[in-house]
Amino acid sequence: RRCIAPGCGKSARAASQHCIGHGGGKRCIKSGCDKGAQGATLYCAGHGGGNRCEAECCS
Repeated sequence: RRCIAPGCGKSARAASQHCIGHGGGKRCIKSGCDKGAQGATLYCAGHGGGNRCEAECCS
């Protein structure tokens, strides 16, 4: 499924009819941030969202 915004050919996010750039998908809940939330988290990658490496040598 594609974003319905005129001229956009990006994939629509989840139940939305829009791509991230046109308002589709979850947003980071950090105050003042308008980036997309990563994975099953409520935050963007910059604010701690998404998957983290689980190797012992990785910090």
